[in-house]
Amino acid sequence: MSHEMKHVLKNQSLHQIKDSIQLRYMGEQADEIRSLLPLLLGNTANAAPVRPPDKAYVLSRNTDVRKFRKAARSKGVWQEKHWEEACYWKWKESSDGLGDNVPFRKLINYQVMLRGSNADENWGEIDLLGATETNLPVVVELKIKPREYLLRAIVEAAANGIAVCKAWNTGGFRKQWEERVGHEGLPASLKGVQLTVAAPSDCWHRWKGDPKFPRNFKTLVRARASIRNLAARLGQSGYPITFVEIVDGNESDAEKLPRISAANVVDLANS
Repeated sequence: MSHEMKHVLKNQSLHQIKDSIQLRYMGEQADEIRSLLPLLLGNTANAAPVRPPDKAYVLSRNTDVRKFRKAARSKGVWQEKHWEEACYWKWKESSDGLGDNVPFRKLINYQVMLRGSNADENWGEIDLLGATETNLPVVVELKIKPREYLLRAIVEAAANGIAVCKAWNTGGFRKQWEERVGHEGLPASLKGVQLTVAAPSDCWHRWKGDPKFPRNFKTLVRARASIRNLAARLGQSGYPITFVEIVDGNESDAEKLPRISAANVVDLANS
């Protein structure tokens, strides 16, 4: 870990900043992002990719087969792709187990590619793409490894949310979304989207510094305060963000994926 803080620059976009997040300086970096947020949002919108017409956004999935099963596991440990698929199968048709304040009420797909070509450097996939009660998009950034710090997850979620807005307003995303979820009441343009950072209970325990777990990835109290301030500023800018704990996962379901029972909102102010 570097002993010098990596400062946020006003000419960066959020998808570039994500790789500079440092545990030791997470509070200071969150403050810098908040102070520069209008510039960073604009930079990110300019840099965000829009897939060409011959490369549609994949919003549907073959529900006759599960993609990642036991054979895809490595050394018996679930990877992020297993959690993504488990979440999708849990909530693709139902909101069962979702806390009242969890913004997505169903999941539309997972691993939704944003990049239009390899030239779109540092842009990849939306981990989970959900829909609100009114069928508006929800960008869900899923983390299962505490070393991928909370602030990094926020920055990635915001960058992907901006990319969804741009694709909705200038590309083919809105039409494809209509075909997937229906068109009633959808706005012609988006000025922002709901963001969610989701992680299994184990990851949240470590981020919050639960004494029963190793504390080497703890988000310090000072950093949590700065992150709350950044989250409030994101909400004012059209990108409200909610933190969600995915409950259970210690056991396998019939498909050898994490057995998920619920998802609940995490209150950083009381954690």
